[in-house]
Amino acid sequence: MDEAGAATTKDAPAVKPPRIWRPMLLWTLGILAALALAWFVGAVVVPYWQLRVAVRRFISDTADDEIKRLGGPEAVARKLGFYLRMPEILAPDRGSAAVLMGWCKEAALPELTQLLGNQDREVRQAAAIGLGVTRLKLAVAPLITALADEDVGVRYETAKALGRIRDARAVEPLIATLKDKHEDIRYAAALALGRISDSRAVEPLIVALADKDEHVRAAAAGSLGRVGHPRAVDPLIAALADKESRVRCDATEALGRIGDSRALKALTAALQDENEGVRAAATEALKKIRGEEPPK
Repeated sequence: MDEAGAATTKDAPAVKPPRIWRPMLLWTLGILAALALAWFVGAVVVPYWQLRVAVRRFISDTADDEIKRLGGPEAVARKLGFYLRMPEILAPDRGSAAVLMGWCKEAALPELTQLLGNQDREVRQAAAIGLGVTRLKLAVAPLITALADEDVGVRYETAKALGRIRDARAVEPLIATLKDKHEDIRYAAALALGRISDSRAVEPLIVALADKDEHVRAAAAGSLGRVGHPRAVDPLIAALADKESRVRCDATEALGRIGDSRALKALTAALQDENEGVRAAATEALKKIRGEEPPK
């Protein structure tokens, strides 16, 4: 080789080896991303979708089957707690979800109690519904606290839940709730007191017979019939003159439940009421008091 050729070879830049690490890195990152996606779909998306479908399709008669299918009470309570915290657009049917969660009984109590303090009022409403479905005495204390919630819907569902559980500890708080400024809350409280059927509620329910809202008056009349105290007979007789037929009908049925003969004259007069429902209720009430039909 001559000197010129040697110089040319010496001065030529060295050829760099191909960078094979870059495609390897990209392949590795792609595989990891695929694995992460598969994990996310299997661990989050599929269980979420199964839960959403279960919430939509379940009815009370199938609650136990749905809970078993989704992994048992503890797992379902945990999953539904997460579900209820999600935005409503992702987690619709919160009421149904709360009912299903309530069917988890003891396993749902810690989660539902915590949700009762959530910032989202709809979540708190759902928690109150779920606690009522459990029908557990341990749910009474947090529900009594929730009767003071600032949201009307939460107070309404809370009063209904306490009526479901039927614990005597709720009587005094519900009596106080009969003075709530919102008629829906007074209505729910009156109904709940009837379900608990404690004699302490008799006088407050008699006062509620004069409530400005007809639904509250009707609920008070019906609940007085469920309590069944003779002290309610004369006020219920007076309620037969209420301007609203719904109130007259519920008062008539209540007198039939109580079965006191003092109501016979007033119920006989109610047979001439302008409302067909009141007349039918009076007929049935008279049968019960006269012993022609056993009280239900």
